Amino acid sequence: MNADTADFSRYIFNAGKAAPKLLYDAYRPVESGSKAAIAAVLIHGWGGYVGKVLPVFAQALATRAGGGEKAPYVIAPQFPRRETMIWNGEPDDGRAVWCDSWAHENRHPDQMGLAADDWRGGGDANGTAYSSYDYIDAIFARLADKNRYPNLRKVVLAGYSAGGQCVGRYVATGRSVVRGGVEVAYLAMAPSTEFLFEADQPWLYGLKGRPRYSAKLTHDEIMRNLCSRRVWRGCGSMDILGRPDTALDMTPPAVAQGANRFERFRNFERYLGKYPEWRKQVSFHVFEGVGHREDLCYPDPVLLDFVFE
Repeated sequence: MNADTADFSRYIFNAGKAAPKLLYDAYRPVESGSKAAIAAVLIHGWGGYVGKVLPVFAQALATRAGGGEKAPYVIAPQFPRRETMIWNGEPDDGRAVWCDSWAHENRHPDQMGLAADDWRGGGDANGTAYSSYDYIDAIFARLADKNRYPNLRKVVLAGYSAGGQCVGRYVATGRSVVRGGVEVAYLAMAPSTEFLFEADQPWLYGLKGRPRYSAKLTHDEIMRNLCSRRVWRGCGSMDILGRPDTALDMTPPAVAQGANRFERFRNFERYLGKYPEWRKQVSFHVFEGVGHREDLCYPDPVLLDFVFE
């Protein structure tokens, strides 16, 4: 394996004095730079763990690029919940933590938590005014350094499951700025729910009650984002399980989108028929015979074609 597919490490991301303690996983610090033309920002799922998928995705990218200095730089920011820190054996060390309102002890599976602290939609870390999307923006700003990333032409924000939810909502409301001449594209795969352009539906599912990061955006500004940002969406044809077999969102607005992830994926594709300009920016791909398995989806040749186009 080359340097981009060996064991990865955990780093602290310095976003300035006003930011909380932020962590990320990568094969080398983001400050070390890369001569590659492509970088990927990999968003984890609800379990907060990239130990399996980060090596798989990095290896697939490196192989397609031809290895060496051409291998895309991959960075995986962490948006921990207190539950995932326990599950993953991680210390309570003062890091930024999200989603206290979504903790199992605070709600029934069919009850919603708050948009304000939900990292999947740009909510703030608990007790802070620092959003998960502020963190993504800070990573984009670091990748914008032409001295460290001189050949960069494309950044891909990629997420699967809860990560796919995060990416889909960032498409709608994120700042999406790297530097002139650098394209930002999106992989939003197998989300438990989709964002719908509906004024009476609550965020994450619609436009109502957005968190601090996106609260001041107008509906027109959000639609302009959706109609100008290139998104590749995928879901396994066998991604049809519900609870308790998978952490499928079962809140009322989620259930209204369909019985399982694949049904919701297909329904969302049909929904976009209402918005032709938005639909032009979105590609849909079915991973045939695949269930809820990100490790089988990220190496897909069609996905890699999109990353490298």
